[in-house]
Amino acid sequence: MKNWSHLIIGLAVCAVSLGTGCSSDHSKKLTHYSPVPEQEKYPRGLRISPRYRVMAKATSDSSGWNVEQHATATYEAWPDYLDPETIPSAYKDIAVHFAQVDADQRIRFRVELLQGEIETLKVVPSRYEEVRETLSSDKRWIEFEVDASDLTKHILVEINEPKDSPILNHGLMVFLNPVTPKPKGKVLELPSGVVGLDHPAMSDDRCIHVAEDSPYDAIYIPNDTIVDGRIQIHKKGFTVTGRGILCGSSWKYAKQENWPNHYPITRDHKIVKGLCEGAGDTIFEGIMTVHPYHFNFTTAEHFINLKAFGWRHSSDGFHGKYIRGCFSKVNDDHQYSNEGIIERGSYWGMNNGGIFQLGWGGAAMAKGGNGHVKECNVLRCEWPADGGARQNNGVFSGVIFSPGTMRNNLFEDIRVDGQCFRFIAYRLGEGVTLEDFTFKDIWYEKPFGVPEGYQKAGEPYESHMAAGQGITGFVFDNIVVGGKKVISLEDFGPMLKENLGEVTFK
Repeated sequence: MKNWSHLIIGLAVCAVSLGTGCSSDHSKKLTHYSPVPEQEKYPRGLRISPRYRVMAKATSDSSGWNVEQHATATYEAWPDYLDPETIPSAYKDIAVHFAQVDADQRIRFRVELLQGEIETLKVVPSRYEEVRETLSSDKRWIEFEVDASDLTKHILVEINEPKDSPILNHGLMVFLNPVTPKPKGKVLELPSGVVGLDHPAMSDDRCIHVAEDSPYDAIYIPNDTIVDGRIQIHKKGFTVTGRGILCGSSWKYAKQENWPNHYPITRDHKIVKGLCEGAGDTIFEGIMTVHPYHFNFTTAEHFINLKAFGWRHSSDGFHGKYIRGCFSKVNDDHQYSNEGIIERGSYWGMNNGGIFQLGWGGAAMAKGGNGHVKECNVLRCEWPADGGARQNNGVFSGVIFSPGTMRNNLFEDIRVDGQCFRFIAYRLGEGVTLEDFTFKDIWYEKPFGVPEGYQKAGEPYESHMAAGQGITGFVFDNIVVGGKKVISLEDFGPMLKENLGEVTFK
C-alpha cells in the first residue's frame, strides 16, 4: 500500500482563498470546461456525450455561436457496472447527460441535439423565470438564458419525454456554477486527466486518503479531472473543492449478499459507505460524484454546489447538516431533513427513496428535529407507486423505526415540476411522535397521480400521516396542487391516518 508521502509527487500546491465571490479586479468571468483528456481511460459508465453539444456565452456577447469559443464539455453517464445484475431493471438502459460552466453574469445557453429531432420539450425548474421567458427552439436546438447566482443553478432539459412511463432517458442537466477561487492554505491540486491507480495520488485501495496529520489543508479537483476512485478525509477542518468528477464504477455494489464484505475498508479496518467521506467538519464544494457503490457524500458539515448521480438502490445523495446549492439524481434518499439547513437545491427523484427524508432508526430520532428546508426544486418525480410496507417514496417521506419525538421541522418554498403520485409519506413505528411541522408555500404543478397504465395492480399511491405515538401540530400554509389550493386533508386525495392530532390549514 502506498503511503501518504507518495502523494506529493508531481502535484501542484496552491495558496489562494476559498469563497463564493469573484476576483478582486471585478471583471466579469465565464469559464468553459475542456473535456477531460485520456478518454480511453475514462471509468465505466462515463464518456463524452454523443447526443448533445452545449455552448454558453455572456448575454452581452452579440457574436454568432462558435463551437471552438463557446462549447463546454458535455458528458454522458449510464449504469455500466462490474455486476450488472445490481442495476434496477427500470434503469438498466437509462442514461443522463450533463454540462457545466462557471460564471458571475447572465449566460445564454445553446443546446444542440446531435442525434434525432426534438418532438417534445420541457425545461425546468419553473422557478427560473428567466429560462421560461427566453426559451426558444427548433428541431435540433434550443436556447435559453440563466442569471448567475452565489450558488449553483440546475437546469433540466427534457427532450422527447415518454408518454407511458415517468422515467426519462437521455435527460440533460446544465449547471451554472458561481465563480469560486481555489482554497487557501497548502493545497493538493490534482492534475488534468484521469486520476487512477497508476497515479501517485491514489493508494492501492483506490482512494485518496487524507490522514489526520496530513500537511495539506485542502484538495482541489479541476474541471478537466476525473478521479477513478474515492476520497476519504481524516483531518479536521479540511476542504475538498473544484469542479471535477469522482466515479465509483470500479467497485461492485456494496449492499448485496454478505454486503459488509463488499465495502472498501479503511486502514483502521472500518467500513466506508461514502464515495466522498469527510471527518465531521469537512467542507465539500463544487465537485460531482457518479456511480457510487453505496452513498455519494457522507460525514461532512457543509455540502455546497455538489452534484450526485446514482442508479442503484441506496445511492443516497448528501448525509450532513448544511446542504446548499446541491443537486442529486439518486435512486434512494437524497438527504435527511431532520436537522440543519437545506436550501436552494434541486432534485430528480427516481423510483426509490425520498427527497426530504426524515431519516432512519435511532440515529434519526437522536437529531430531534429543527430541520429547515427552503427554496428547493423537485425537477422530476419517477416513483411508480409507494415503497411497500416502509412507504419511503416521495417528496416528503419518513421511515423511523425507533421510539422518540421529532419536532419543529419547517419546509418552505418548494416547487415540484411534473407529476408526483402523492404529497406526504409519514408512516412511522411504535413510540414515534412528530410535533409542530410546518409546510409553507409548497407548489405541485399537476394533480397527484402516475402515468396511465404505469401503476402496478393493487398498489395504491395514497398519502400517509401515521405514527405509533402520534402526529400533532402540523400546519399546511399555502399548499397548491395542480392549480388548486389545499384547504383540507381530503384535498390531498387518499390518505392513511393513524393517531393524527391537530392539523391546521392556512
